[in-house]
Amino acid sequence: MNNKGFAVTTMVYASIILLSLVMFTVLGIVRNEYNNQKNFVDDVNNNLTECLGRGGC
Repeated sequence: MNNKGFAVTTMVYASIILLSLVMFTVLGIVRNEYNNQKNFVDDVNNNLTECLGRGGC
């Protein structure tokens, strides 16, 4: 293989690896935000249930 083919192949593989790393990072951030939001909703639900259960809101 000549030098141009090697350079093109290296750039293609590097871009694929970089894009996959960015994709997994974005998916990890979105998943973390979803879990934080779900925990927040669960906390609000628990507080409202306790408040309505005691009747002292």
